[in-house]
Amino acid sequence: MAWRPDDTRIVTTRPNAQEVLIWDAAAGKLLHNLKHPLAVGTVSWSPNGDRLVTHSHATRTDGPVNVVSVFDAHTGATLSTADVGAPVFSPDGAHIAATRREGDDCRASFFVHILDPATGATRHKLPVPSGIFAKAFSADSRQLAVGCETGERFLIDVVSGELRAIEGHADTVRWLQFTRNDGTLSSLSAEGDVLVTQLARGTSIRFLGGRARVGSR
Repeated sequence: MAWRPDDTRIVTTRPNAQEVLIWDAAAGKLLHNLKHPLAVGTVSWSPNGDRLVTHSHATRTDGPVNVVSVFDAHTGATLSTADVGAPVFSPDGAHIAATRREGDDCRASFFVHILDPATGATRHKLPVPSGIFAKAFSADSRQLAVGCETGERFLIDVVSGELRAIEGHADTVRWLQFTRNDGTLSSLSAEGDVLVTQLARGTSIRFLGGRARVGSR
């Protein structure tokens, strides 16, 4: 379930259901039934409430299948689809960050996609060394931070597609967040290692077992 940002609509779905329902929150009236080809896993609103993005998926004998769909929240029309997973809107609603795994378990490749919400077209496709477990946009929507299963952290310029590595963790990155002024990025690893990085200076403070350690890239 997810509330529209202005609290006038609710979207709901059910486990293993291939549909998303949009409701008028005040009247309890069903407005749209959005059909999907696969079971819906997640659904979220764009920041202005004009669009919905959903992630539907299935596990088949030849591997997992993922579909990200974007809908017009007013008409229920499908605006775009893409064969990626784990979608996240940028704060300005102009981009969607998503992930994709290609290949089998022995030779898998992992990618970050920056999508156009209106068309589903991939603006940038960027390789990373392992599975993506965390993503976060900066407040101005110009940067995307990505954290990987093997601990690496990356910053992506959303406009140019430039990807650069910054100091990472020793294990899986589980959480990422920018400060409101976008000057600092913090992250949390699976083992509780917190890393706070001043992006302009490239310096970091790492918190391990309650102790801080200062480093640089």
